[in-house]
Amino acid sequence: YTSIFLHGTLFQAIVGCFLARAIVDEVLPPAFISNRNNSHPGDEVIEKAVSLLSREHCTARLEKIWGPGDGRPVAELKEVIAQLVEE
Repeated sequence: YTSIFLHGTLFQAIVGCFLARAIVDEVLPPAFISNRNNSHPGDEVIEKAVSLLSREHCTARLEKIWGPGDGRPVAELKEVIAQLVEE
């Protein structure tokens, strides 16, 4: 668990991107992030997802968040998510 705490901001960014993309892909309903209050652990992740979804042209931008459009190979991103899930 130490590595998650050391890289907390990276963790929050990756999971926030994951949630935002899941909402764009209609895997999760928008209500998943709408009923929140800022006293729960993980609210920073929700705030990241909300900020991504609030940007202009967010759907077009989020469509490329995991693929070659963001400059990282998909295999690398799959590995990062797998490591986060393990921890």
